Amino acid sequence: MMRWHKWAALAVGLQMLIWIGTGIYFNLVDHQRIGGHQYHQRAPEPAWSLDQLVDPTPLLEQYAPVVRLTLVDRAGHPYYQLEHQRQLYARQTQTLTLIDAVSGDVVAINPDLASAIARASYGGPGAISEVTALPPRSAELPKEENPVWRVAFADDLETVAFVDASSGRLVAHQNRHSREAALMLKLHFMDYTNQGGFNHPLMWLFALLSLALSLSGLTLLLRRLGSNLRHWHARRVVLHTPGGAHQLRLAPRQSVLEGMQREGLAVRSECGGGGSCGRCRIRLEPGSPISAAEQRFLSPRHLEQGWRLACQQFGQ
Repeated sequence: MMRWHKWAALAVGLQMLIWIGTGIYFNLVDHQRIGGHQYHQRAPEPAWSLDQLVDPTPLLEQYAPVVRLTLVDRAGHPYYQLEHQRQLYARQTQTLTLIDAVSGDVVAINPDLASAIARASYGGPGAISEVTALPPRSAELPKEENPVWRVAFADDLETVAFVDASSGRLVAHQNRHSREAALMLKLHFMDYTNQGGFNHPLMWLFALLSLALSLSGLTLLLRRLGSNLRHWHARRVVLHTPGGAHQLRLAPRQSVLEGMQREGLAVRSECGGGGSCGRCRIRLEPGSPISAAEQRFLSPRHLEQGWRLACQQFGQ
């Protein structure tokens, strides 16, 4: 168990260092800087009026079923957004139809319209340098379940705007500061498979590993405490030899013979500690327990004087 405990502690310890480092980063960093909104601006107030809009009633019948109709502004122009399936979050897979609220025509979010929407949300000095189509759950937007347009701007912060390819919704603004923060979040939440959050199988596995590490550590601690307690309660015997008295500490179920061998004290034994030869005679303090083998090999006078067999005297 000790070897497994050490390897688990290494794995958990490395991730703990990452947690501490990224936690310090988020504690010290300027949250305004890492938000990615340096060049993000609010869209101007709509210049159109409700009198310009077509009646949506025929559209509801034509594109039924419709669970919700929303009037939205995209780059200063009104659109009807007809949702055919209700979703709790806009980032979830949407089934909808976008209709020009002035002409009544179905509209697709093409690169030109996506660029116009992104440009309306951008207040920086850069021009649009690239427009790219991204699939759902891309590496840059792992939680977004809808296809998006990626509109990049040529500025000092490498700003990128993301536009929903179905609804024209502005999904997010990112720049190199926000991408740095996203990397730190990925490390902090162990999101190495790019799930876009902390509720993923790797985190569950690591939580179980941490729990197992704690339990194994507690088990090893209790074992060590038990060993120390047994050592504390070990039997102490005084062995009288021609060279003087020696004090031996015996662990539970350890014989004086084993204790003497551990201390390098010579003692004669032909049966290997089985109590059948009677050769390992030693002298202890009177009052030591007497075994049947000692009664067989030692006289009552010798027993009274403290003579015993080393293989028959044990720790408590």
